Amino acid sequence: MVICMSPLDHRFMTRLRMFPSLVNCSTLDWFSNWPSEALINVAKGSVTAEDADMRLEQDEDSCVEMFKIIHQSVEEKSEEFKQSMRRINYVTPTSYLELLSMYKKLLKSQRTKVEKGINRLGRGLEVLKTAAIEVDKLSTQLEASAPELAKTQITVEETKKVIAEKTTKAEAVKSVVVVEEEEASKQAAEVKGIKDNADKELSSALPELEIAVKKVEGIDPGAFYSLKAIQKPAAPVVAVFKICCMFLLPNDKPPKQKGDKAESDPEGYWALSL
Repeated sequence: MVICMSPLDHRFMTRLRMFPSLVNCSTLDWFSNWPSEALINVAKGSVTAEDADMRLEQDEDSCVEMFKIIHQSVEEKSEEFKQSMRRINYVTPTSYLELLSMYKKLLKSQRTKVEKGINRLGRGLEVLKTAAIEVDKLSTQLEASAPELAKTQITVEETKKVIAEKTTKAEAVKSVVVVEEEEASKQAAEVKGIKDNADKELSSALPELEIAVKKVEGIDPGAFYSLKAIQKPAAPVVAVFKICCMFLLPNDKPPKQKGDKAESDPEGYWALSL
């Protein structure tokens, strides 16, 4: 087994000594920090890979130089940290590869964000452009319809005046109608009272009417023919007709009929009844 290690990995080596059999079966390849050319070549290979899709173009050399400077500056600061604090900060080639990977991820996310912003800005500009065209059309239409609008405003003002006059007249008519309505309500109440009284009296008279109708229906028509055939009624019959005439006729006595020589009806009640 071959293990590639940096000189800074002495802690791992210390632990590895606890397993002599593993050390005896392994070959350790030590390597120092990457030189500047190696850092530049690795960075170029990372940014120019087909799957990277970084598209740096004219900024490629500057970015590669930036990666190298960042990695070497971290190595220098780690050495200063070791000298001053007596603590070791390991800066391995893996850290450099992680730097490149993180840069590609950030670049991709920022490009996606910028592209979305560009698309939104483009759509917004299209909407603004369309809105400007519509505003121009509306402005042209308003200018063309301005005379008609002025005529319409004059007509509206005249209509308002007519409506105000009619409203005033309507208010006057309304006041009269309110008074008449109150009077009609009073009359309706009086008519209702009269109707209620009439209904009450009618309800009390209906039984007597029914009795009278039954009595009239019980009269024999033949009796009238028999009564008509009587030429000289008896004195009691004349007395009955006399009483009826007193109730029905406006005068106290009926006019004397000419040529009436009936002894039983000297005053002519019998002839008047016939």
